[in-house]
Amino acid sequence: MFCQKTIQHIRQLDRLLRNKVTGKASDLAKELGVGRTTVFEYLKLMKELGAPIKYCKLRQTFYYEEEGRFIIQFSTTIEENSEFQHLHIFQTPNKWKY
Repeated sequence: MFCQKTIQHIRQLDRLLRNKVTGKASDLAKELGVGRTTVFEYLKLMKELGAPIKYCKLRQTFYYEEEGRFIIQFSTTIEENSEFQHLHIFQTPNKWKY
């Protein structure tokens, strides 16, 4: 349940960041139904995973510095120049092959 809720919050946060309508951290905490500390933990996690998140003092909102979106998903394709190592998993009728 914890992971599902976290992923749901990150997806919601991503949408708000793309639209530049997060508001201050306290507003964002209310929107997500979490504490301010959790908001900053989510932002830190997203930044560590490459999201270019900034804060605008004038508009009082967090936003992405570059166009893009945060994607959390499983992919069966492997990019040749990916900086990540991938585990190929192929499903057979009764077994998993690694």
